[in-house]
Amino acid sequence: MQAAIAWVSVLWVAALARPHQQQDHRTHQQHAQHQQHAQHQQHAQHQQHAQHQQQQAHPDPLVVETRSGLVRGYSKTVLGREVHVFTGIPFAKPPLGHLRFRRPVPVDPWHGVYDATALPNSCYQEKYEYFPGFEGEEMWNPNTNISEDCLYLNIWVPQRLRIRHRATIQEPSNRPKVPVLIWIYGGGYMSGTATLDVYDPDMVAATSDVIVASMQYRVGAFGFLYLEPLLSAGSEDAPGNMGLWDQALAIRWIKDNIANFGGDPDLITLFGESAGGGSVSTSLEHLHIIYRFPN
Repeated sequence: MQAAIAWVSVLWVAALARPHQQQDHRTHQQHAQHQQHAQHQQHAQHQQHAQHQQQQAHPDPLVVETRSGLVRGYSKTVLGREVHVFTGIPFAKPPLGHLRFRRPVPVDPWHGVYDATALPNSCYQEKYEYFPGFEGEEMWNPNTNISEDCLYLNIWVPQRLRIRHRATIQEPSNRPKVPVLIWIYGGGYMSGTATLDVYDPDMVAATSDVIVASMQYRVGAFGFLYLEPLLSAGSEDAPGNMGLWDQALAIRWIKDNIANFGGDPDLITLFGESAGGGSVSTSLEHLHIIYRFPN
């Protein structure tokens, strides 16, 4: 009788244990499946990241990676030396529509390679026409299309520096970077453009171990209209000095991206003439505004 009870007890315990064993087996299978799925996802992400890196490490020496996207410039020979030129790189959204008369908004990143081979628009302004045909006056008038869509910058890099400092994501350059000069044009805050022939820095870039950059900024009412006391509280329209904020955003863009062109973001010199010189003083006095823009 005791043996029979013991045998029944064994069967009962075995019967109880079997479902748990099956459940443990199913749990183990599910865990293994989750691990395989996670490993597959991780592998796919690594592959996508590797492909992204390969796309960014562009083989064209005239293509540079920036935080905004890839840009392609062009090459020109100056005094027997090659200079890589990048013109018309957008650093802000076009100040049109609801963005007109407001502080600039950083440009959205783009896909593909941006063609930076044409001079940018000049910001909207009145031309000098007091002495028609007088070359001394005509030379200061915009030499590119006048448009409100004008917030672009330009960069000139000696080709020898591009070769010396060119880096990829996989193989960043450890060579010392070179100083950067940023030019700000004048015009009494009412006119002016960085594209004038007299401002072309190709000879400076060709003969010196420096990188030169310039930017367009809004002038006149589009750049300096101040209506804050007349508008409702909290309005972002016409806060004044929008043109100076344009400069600040361009300087910030250059500082964030110039290392990929071979420049040292910690060795930047601002210089300009007339209103450009005044802008330099303002920028140095209120340097914190350059860092008010998001990365």
